[in-house]
Amino acid sequence: MALTEQQLADFRIIAGRMIPAEDGALGADDPVIFADISSSLNDIAPAIVSVLDAVTSEGPGNFAALPPEGQDTILQKVQAALGMTFWAAVQRVTLCYYRDDRVLRSLGLRPGPPFPRGQVLEQGDWTLLDPVKAREPFWRKA
Repeated sequence: MALTEQQLADFRIIAGRMIPAEDGALGADDPVIFADISSSLNDIAPAIVSVLDAVTSEGPGNFAALPPEGQDTILQKVQAALGMTFWAAVQRVTLCYYRDDRVLRSLGLRPGPPFPRGQVLEQGDWTLLDPVKAREPFWRKA
């Protein structure tokens, strides 16, 4: 299921409220970031449509025309009503947002995959696994 241009435009406003552009940081409604978000929504399109429908039914009219505080109030109500359906949308927005190179640089991180480019992973205390290793198998043999 593909979203219409109008649905994408409406969801862009919602994404911008999920991660707003503040203190010089990019928001999720940035054109490049939202292009990544919109290209990855097809598999959760029914969830996005549910969010959009809930926003429409919860609000007094044009969601985009409301002040940010009013938009946030509606989104909080929709989040409470839809639960995990809403969180599917939040998860997709944050996933795409934090893989943008500009966002990573603004956080002081090097863009790209963390491995194998020399990122150091601190070693933990491997002896903590000894009780698990010593445990008898509890699964059924195939």
